[in-house]
Amino acid sequence: MKVDTIRAKDLRKYSILPIRAVQDPEINRTAALAVLAVICSYTDELGRTFVSQARIASDLNISRPAVNRQVKRLMDLGYLVYARKQYKDQKTNTVKVIYDEEVKDDSEARSNLTAKQQMELAEREAGLSGVTPEVTGPRVTPEVTPETPGVTSEVTGCVTSKVTLNETYNDNKYILGESRKYCILFLRKCEEVGAMRNYSERDEQVMAGWIRDGLTLDAWSSILDNHISFCKTTVRDVARGIGYFRKPVADATAASMHPKASTLLKKAVASVRAV
Repeated sequence: MKVDTIRAKDLRKYSILPIRAVQDPEINRTAALAVLAVICSYTDELGRTFVSQARIASDLNISRPAVNRQVKRLMDLGYLVYARKQYKDQKTNTVKVIYDEEVKDDSEARSNLTAKQQMELAEREAGLSGVTPEVTGPRVTPEVTPETPGVTSEVTGCVTSKVTLNETYNDNKYILGESRKYCILFLRKCEEVGAMRNYSERDEQVMAGWIRDGLTLDAWSSILDNHISFCKTTVRDVARGIGYFRKPVADATAASMHPKASTLLKKAVASVRAV
């Protein structure tokens, strides 16, 4: 049964399957393997996809309920797991293919990618290639009721409002997105001098802390340019990781900055929202 809304021209050329699935007698001669093969043809570098079951059904010319049964079977056997949604207004669930039973964490899978693959993936996640960044749902405004004398307000104790939690979450998402841009710049600068480098989720967190401390993209670019220039002059290899730059970053964020100005800058960074 073909679905009219599915594009007519298929641009896929291959599907990378977990070898353990091909060798697994539980599914290697069943419809489950065919469904897994189609799912794998849509995954990104980390094995994630939000392909719809309607698309899978169309590719295999089977019914959607049949696809749903096989997806459930693959999940029961540990070949698929649900992952968080990747983009705004995403209607379907994201699933992740488990290629290695011992590598289920995204950060470890990311570290196994080449520098080029990490750059391309990070750019898409950071919204640098036109991809709509993930956003949270609409903000919830707490209901305010008139106070009655002698009655204790329901908003008491150490309860944090949903609005505050949502704002904090959005702040963290914005900072994390910015930190990826900074890490990508590190990869690009290194690649320009023929040094292929990677970065990890831990590096993203370190960079996020520097951004909260007031590190700007211009200052970071200047630090990298100075480092690469020094390495060329002294015939040394460029730094292998983000952590190497702790000292110059600390100097850049502290140099000639009045304490009050530093505080204001940190507050300004924390209050910015992703556009």
